Amino acid sequence: PCLLGFRWHPSEVGYTSKEAAQGKFIIMGAQFESVKDGSMKINDLVTGLTGVDYDSDDIWLTTAAQIQVPSAAGYTIYYYLNDGYDLIKNDGTVAPGWCDVGGNLVNDEFTAGVAQWLKSVQDSASAFVSGGVSDATKADVSCPVGFALRANAFPVNATLNTAAITSVDITGVDYDADDVWLTTAPQIQVPSAGGYTIYYYLNDGYDLVKNDGTVAPGWCDVGGNLVSEIIPAAQGFWTKGVQGAFTMTFTK
Repeated sequence: PCLLGFRWHPSEVGYTSKEAAQGKFIIMGAQFESVKDGSMKINDLVTGLTGVDYDSDDIWLTTAAQIQVPSAAGYTIYYYLNDGYDLIKNDGTVAPGWCDVGGNLVNDEFTAGVAQWLKSVQDSASAFVSGGVSDATKADVSCPVGFALRANAFPVNATLNTAAITSVDITGVDYDADDVWLTTAPQIQVPSAGGYTIYYYLNDGYDLVKNDGTVAPGWCDVGGNLVSEIIPAAQGFWTKGVQGAFTMTFTK
């Protein structure tokens, strides 16, 4: 909002894109702010998908592109219509945009660090998220016990086991030859061509680069080796707190 003539201006603007195959859900991280006011309003950020027209038989609920955002009750679903109803004006005005289950344009916002499911229904498309980049240099993202959809708070690549992603309050576990650690260690699950690539947080991950017996705390592959994998910009992922909740701190 504009207060006393002041208008928010981002110091940097940009965009990220993710390929969305027709009819397939992908996990996306919305990592920008609206250039209008610094909010994370859905209708200011996500474009590139093909909309459909509203119909009174509610066929559009199955044919429109979707964004599903985690909520306390499960997911809040938004649909992309060519003629979403402007409930604020409430004078018959319609416009393209993300809508609620009633076909009304929404004013809802994303939460930084929380990923979303996205599905392009009409065709394969490039989903664009564009806007201003936060002026912050660090951001904390909470990861609860159990699975949660999360994302980097900034539109940049981030490499595991570097200063780009740290977790000072995470409780790791020790490697054991019986592979019990595979069920007890905190996890990050990143989408891949085969499903998900899983990383586990060990107190004593093996440094395969040195390969001289050195171990250190960090994210590891299924063999217990420390990794240096990159989580790309705009890529959402699952976290799983097992020993307890933890915080991921992202650095721009």
